[in-house]
Amino acid sequence: MFHQMTDPALNDSCTGSTSGCNRSADGDALQLPTFSTAAKVRVIITFSLCAVSAVCNLVVLWAASNGGKRKSHVRILIMNLTVADLLVTFIVMPVDAVWNITVQWQAGDVACRLLMFLKLVAMYSCAFVTVVISLDRQSAILNPLGISEAKRKSKIMLTVAWTMSVILSLPQMFIFHNVTITVPENFTQCTTHGSFVQRWQETLYNMFTFVCLFLLPLVIMIFCYTRILVEISSRMARNNLVSKDVYLTSLPQQHP
Repeated sequence: MFHQMTDPALNDSCTGSTSGCNRSADGDALQLPTFSTAAKVRVIITFSLCAVSAVCNLVVLWAASNGGKRKSHVRILIMNLTVADLLVTFIVMPVDAVWNITVQWQAGDVACRLLMFLKLVAMYSCAFVTVVISLDRQSAILNPLGISEAKRKSKIMLTVAWTMSVILSLPQMFIFHNVTITVPENFTQCTTHGSFVQRWQETLYNMFTFVCLFLLPLVIMIFCYTRILVEISSRMARNNLVSKDVYLTSLPQQHP
């Protein structure tokens, strides 16, 4: 939403009733977003997924937290991933759904900054905790004798994952803010409009977020599970070779 107001030339012209506020970057009349049919479909789908996700993740969290007095490090990893999923369920999904309904931002500037920060924290934490699980599974397969150190390592990696999620999300609190136009009508939106001096700066920030949020976790997970697959395949090949040797040596020797 509010993509029409991303032209740097409009940075200082959309707080009053100037004629530039009712023009897009191409000089056309500014078209304000509406609660369209597509938006209604998105809202229905989002709330449906939110309900299913809430029930499933709460059940998993309850089962993981009540599975015995001693919690294994794998159970702790699952609990962290569930908490990250619940952040998405109770922050990202409802905010997006309600925002589609109201069309414009009506929660104020503080909520704008805070919720945009929490949304990115939720998404980063999901990605990073999934990476931690991948690294833990790789370590368990490639170094099965190091199980005694697994719990300590997983705690360190989880701490790093959550800390990085918060740090990488902090810029959201500074670049997002309320912007209000008065022409063609009063309209307020939570946007990054005016936070970047040049267009390339916003593009660079978006690319950095994309790499950290999607590309880098994907590359790490592919690397980890490829190593796991190679290790399991090599072990199976060795076991088959040993089994064949044992079978051949157990055959009765025929003398002429």
